[in-house]
Amino acid sequence: TEKITYELPWTPGDANIGTTSVYAVIELAGDEIPENNQTKQVSIVVQPEHIESVEIGSDNIALEWLPYNFFNLHSMSQTLYFPDEIGVSHTTVTGILCTCQFDEDVQVPIQIWLGETDRNDLSETWVDPAALTSVFNGTVSFSKGMNPVFIPFDNAYTYTDRNLVIYSYKSYTEM
Repeated sequence: TEKITYELPWTPGDANIGTTSVYAVIELAGDEIPENNQTKQVSIVVQPEHIESVEIGSDNIALEWLPYNFFNLHSMSQTLYFPDEIGVSHTTVTGILCTCQFDEDVQVPIQIWLGETDRNDLSETWVDPAALTSVFNGTVSFSKGMNPVFIPFDNAYTYTDRNLVIYSYKSYTEM
């Protein structure tokens, strides 16, 4: 078996912004096994040109319970991200990307609030949600399999270099 790597140039346009999938198809005259000519789809997130992506963490490992617990009708969580993890200062946060694993396609109503705190720990008590800014209130589509899910905020948040707290809430009426 011979392995050849090709770089395929692609410049996404405005119509591609958001989560999309790409795959490759190989066409070979005289191919004796044409059913293996398509790669698996790979989910990617296309951002507008002026957006700077900040990655926190080093793996694409889906967390089982955070920021949403899908084994219960309702869930809420608060997560702290520290300035050294974020790595940029005085910036505008326009959305959040999570890696998710699902057994089926689901559409879920969720809400997200952002804020900042001087606290380094949430084990005793959470940050008062009334002190946070609502940035998203809508339905998110989560696709079957392990995929990136980008949630563009309804309202951008101006980050000012303190500990960022993200408050996430979801509620189903039925499972």
